Amino acid sequence: MSEKETPEELLKRAKKRALYLLGERAFGRAELLGKLTKTYGSEIAGKAMEYVDQLGYINDEEYAAKYADYLIHRKKHGIFRAKREMLMKGLDREIVEGALAKFSSEEIDQELTELIEKRYSAKISDFDDRRRTTAALVRRGYNFGEVRRCIEYVLQNREEEFEEDDFEYYESEYAEEEE
Repeated sequence: MSEKETPEELLKRAKKRALYLLGERAFGRAELLGKLTKTYGSEIAGKAMEYVDQLGYINDEEYAAKYADYLIHRKKHGIFRAKREMLMKGLDREIVEGALAKFSSEEIDQELTELIEKRYSAKISDFDDRRRTTAALVRRGYNFGEVRRCIEYVLQNREEEFEEDDFEYYESEYAEEEE
């Protein structure tokens, strides 16, 4: 941005930049506005956003649905992490919740089971590995109940025994060692 540019020239550049960015990938309204504001300032960025909005290139609902699908199916994130990622992109909470509501618990369990079988199947045989795997999956955004249910399912399909009281047994062992 040179000193000699007029506001009209700057607006023209901002519009071109917005169209270029949208040509590369989809953006949410807040994310694109943030990118444009860094370079062109809030006033020019706002006018450029009005322009691309009039052209119909910004649709937060559609973007949220596609991004949720990407996070759940491709990145294998759980609902909680997907929600956090989408909110960090600047999407409205209601839009995010609507986009994530389309995923059934059966669909989430299927994704989680596939993830466990593909990436963690060797790490669920003994209790300590299962505890670490559970923690990793909870960090990926799955809730504890989903993780436990899917690990049980994978172990049952492998015909290994999953003991319900594993957690209590190892917790008591650990507490005795500390004393």
